[in-house]
Amino acid sequence: KPEIMEVVSKSGNQTLRVHFIVDRDQQQTHIDNIDACQAWVERANAKFMAINIPASACKEQLFAYLDEQEALGVLHYETCEERVEGSFDDHPEV
Repeated sequence: KPEIMEVVSKSGNQTLRVHFIVDRDQQQTHIDNIDACQAWVERANAKFMAINIPASACKEQLFAYLDEQEALGVLHYETCEERVEGSFDDHPEV
């Protein structure tokens, strides 16, 4: 298993994990809004995906949108920076 030994320099990118509550046929508008912020999506399955946010992306706009959609019950998201008890890491079968 690969192991990270050190960080030479930070890229400025950030990665988020997203769990959609809505069905896949209702997700495309949200993915389009994420793309509009210059971030891109990599789908794991019908409900889970990762968002890569490059340093050049409009992060404030993206996080405002994700916060709004989370409040509306469309999705949940979290950063991949540290493990948070009770989060995605504790529910891999979902």
